[in-house]
Amino acid sequence: MNPLISVGVPVCGTPLPLLHACLESIATQDYPSLEILVIDDNGTRDEQKECSRAVKSFIKAHKDTPHAKDIRYICHGSNKGLVQARRTVFEEAHGFFTTLVDSDDMLASPNAVSTLYQAAVSADGVTPAPDGGFDAVQCGAVLYGKDSALIEQKRLMMEKVDVHKAQSVVSERKDISSLFLQNNFSSFVWAKLYKTETVLEAYETIPFMNCTYQEDLLFSYFFMRTAKSYRCIPQQFYIYNIDTGMSAATPITNLRRWRHICTASSVYTTILYDMQERPLPADSPVASWIHDNYFDCITRNAYMLLHRVDKELYGEAQNIFLESWGQESASKAIASVQEMDRQGKLFYKSKPSAAS
Repeated sequence: MNPLISVGVPVCGTPLPLLHACLESIATQDYPSLEILVIDDNGTRDEQKECSRAVKSFIKAHKDTPHAKDIRYICHGSNKGLVQARRTVFEEAHGFFTTLVDSDDMLASPNAVSTLYQAAVSADGVTPAPDGGFDAVQCGAVLYGKDSALIEQKRLMMEKVDVHKAQSVVSERKDISSLFLQNNFSSFVWAKLYKTETVLEAYETIPFMNCTYQEDLLFSYFFMRTAKSYRCIPQQFYIYNIDTGMSAATPITNLRRWRHICTASSVYTTILYDMQERPLPADSPVASWIHDNYFDCITRNAYMLLHRVDKELYGEAQNIFLESWGQESASKAIASVQEMDRQGKLFYKSKPSAAS
């Protein structure tokens, strides 16, 4: 008998057509025992009512869809950020395994969950995986969007979502964070099936925070410090929408979105503090990698400030940026981007290493 698998869908400001497409891609999965958790993280009562109605209308309109009846709607009551929305998914999940699908993304195939499950419980189809299953199984992803040039730029930044070969790692100790630095392993949270209890253990060390930018890196760092086994499979089962979301390459026209982007600073504060409290092995390259990502991220934020923030918001946005990252570091990042501009260098033509 197949164990229950949970699929979490955090929702905040997602256009209803995208949410419906996301739910349809999950509700049509051929895996027999599924629960779908829609976590409403919208900030206003009107947005919450709209989300609730959308979920109910989807269930009503898809009575003959295999898993429409397995959708469970959970409302936060306020906007708590993606870190907390994902935490709620795992806390509410009844499944032995759980996967996350962002509400503007989709699963690419009806057999995505069933294939991930088979990969989670056995690396070769015969030998059982350790401890009842791998702590995580990562599949490949397809980048989707209207701008083909932007897709190519994103592909440079997100090369690890394209899995080129199958690979498994099992460790006797609870710290496989060095996996971040291996070519096949992605620090994005999506496009993975997780052992639920392992993630809950990791969340015990993640503080509560309202964060919606670089939250993938936060989750993956703490998860990798808890997990003992990890597997990659080559199939591309996840469709990632580059046209929406906090990091979409669109003009920033309100300070709310900009504040969310600057919450990335709290991610690095949390990770650096954890590395201080729980030092990594002396031979681990992860500390250096995290520091490199810190400088990449603050520079990227400075680039957004100078190139994407609406000019009428610039003064207030700059103050938020300086306050979030610290006056000295933020000023250096702005100066760095200004120098790149003078030299005609395109920041996004480089190959950043951090998840965003």
